[in-house]
Parts: sequence; C-alpha cells; structure tokens
Amino acid sequence: MLGDIDKILMNNEFSQYINLVVSGTLYEFLEHRFGVELGETFVNRKEVKTAVFQVLFTDNRFLGQEDAKNKLWFL
Repeated sequence: MLGDIDKILMNNEFSQYINLVVSGTLYEFLEHRFGVELGETFVNRKEVKTAVFQVLFTDNRFLGQEDAKNKLWFL
C-alpha cells in the first residue's frame, strides 16, 4: 500500500485540487460546481467559503436538514 502512495496522491482529481489551490481558484471552481450540480447560487466568494466550511466541519447529523444539500453533494 505505501509503495503505491505516489500513484494514489497524484491521481487526476488530486492534481486538479492542487492546481486549484495553488492558482487561488478553488472557491470559484466550487461555486461553479455547486451551481451546476445543485442549482446553488452565491452572492460573493465569502458565501462560497462559508458553504465549503459548512460541508467540511458540520456534524454528519446535519445531513437530515434542508441546508445540507451542499454536504450531500460530497458524499
């Protein structure tokens, strides 16, 4: 398993994540994906960041609530 870690870490999705973070466009990318996948719209970058933090840091018991659709998209 450890011998394959470089292959696991450098898969296409992880490489895309690294490129988005390095270029400073992660939140813009996620804003677009939330719009396409969920019909979610945001007023500004700060709202996108708040939604991402909600996805990452809320308890999974939150999944039953209406506001959890962003979190459900990541499952």
